[in-house]
Amino acid sequence: MSSPMFLSAGEVALLLRKSTKWVYQKADELPGAFKLGGTWFFDREIMVTSLQALSQKPTRSNRKPDRTQSRHGLV
Repeated sequence: MSSPMFLSAGEVALLLRKSTKWVYQKADELPGAFKLGGTWFFDREIMVTSLQALSQKPTRSNRKPDRTQSRHGLV
């Protein structure tokens, strides 16, 4: 079992291509973030997994149209 790798705010800023100030402002909204003794830590695995899930957009072939109604919204 591998130990989790925690990132600093500066490392997260480099990863996300944002400023360190932005990371501190959004820390409570970022996945895998927690505060311990006044210092923010970020779980790298949780953050990367969450960002990959957000970046996965369904392709046209994966989308299934809702066939309960016609395309014009009529029954």
